[in-house]
Amino acid sequence: MSKSSRNHPHLYLSNNQEFLKTVDYTSPRSGRTPEPLNCDRTAQAKKIEAAIGQAIVKAHEQLQNRSSKIAVGKPGFYLEFEVLKDNANVFEDLGNKQKKIELVSVKPSADQEGCVKATVFVPESATDFFTVKVEKYRDENTKKGNPKNAGLITRLENVDLGTVQSLFTDDLSLFPQNGQKIWWEVWLRRDQFENFQLITQRLNITIKSTQIKFPERTVVLAIASAEQMEQIIYNSDTVAELRIAKDTPSFFLNLSSIEQKEWSDDLDNLTLPPSEDSDAVTVCLLDTGVYQKHTLIEKGLDVKDLHTCDPTWGVGVWVHLNLAMSRYTHASHGILENSPLR
Repeated sequence: MSKSSRNHPHLYLSNNQEFLKTVDYTSPRSGRTPEPLNCDRTAQAKKIEAAIGQAIVKAHEQLQNRSSKIAVGKPGFYLEFEVLKDNANVFEDLGNKQKKIELVSVKPSADQEGCVKATVFVPESATDFFTVKVEKYRDENTKKGNPKNAGLITRLENVDLGTVQSLFTDDLSLFPQNGQKIWWEVWLRRDQFENFQLITQRLNITIKSTQIKFPERTVVLAIASAEQMEQIIYNSDTVAELRIAKDTPSFFLNLSSIEQKEWSDDLDNLTLPPSEDSDAVTVCLLDTGVYQKHTLIEKGLDVKDLHTCDPTWGVGVWVHLNLAMSRYTHASHGILENSPLR
């Protein structure tokens, strides 16, 4: 980032209707129940009741196999719900604070195109919660004459017992196989770090002491196999979501300037400049300075695509508050010690 003077005028949008549009505020949830979909009430109730019933049977078996030597927290299990992509907003109705039922992850279905799956943690004390919802849909009506819970039940395609893969929100092709140990990015439910630390100790799983805390989640790194993660999920209520731990650029930052230059040159040789007739992605970048002559930027950022909000500033080596249109066939970033990008 540029360290030069910032005594340039600010940008202001004038009261021009070309740029301004007034929109009334709309609450994300208006409090209204989604309209039920048209479907055979009896058949839908039977289908979803059977799916939940089978999932609950599996959950009971899982809870019975819960190990007292490993287990921490409140006993419970995960249910995975599937709906069509256009009905994904119904997932908000799956959680229930009073029953401690929590929606923990949502992701596209890997095996059903056009579908989305949501995973919910259900305490053992609330095992019959969704079964009762289906029964009320089947047998009871609202004051308006619609089946109760129809907004949710009519949109469900399937329900199954959740697994480690249910909580894995990265590409499933990255999911470890055959006992392979990897570094996981583990998103913990609120106030669950101590329990997670305890169960990983009992399973001899190494975790990093560093935590990233959000209001509802704590993120930690753990090295384990999928089978070990399965034991954590079956024996605790700690995990909300799993991802692959991503590498950091610390390796490159710790290199000498000469080594960084060698790496940059090597990557430059592997990078293809976009052709005029290509469908390469176009990126609009608003920044306080772009070093266009950098080895890994020059191919993708043409000088004619450099602009400034004040034309008198020019578009030399440094561009202040510029609007840069960049075309990349292979997006890449390089960091050179003592360069303006550092």
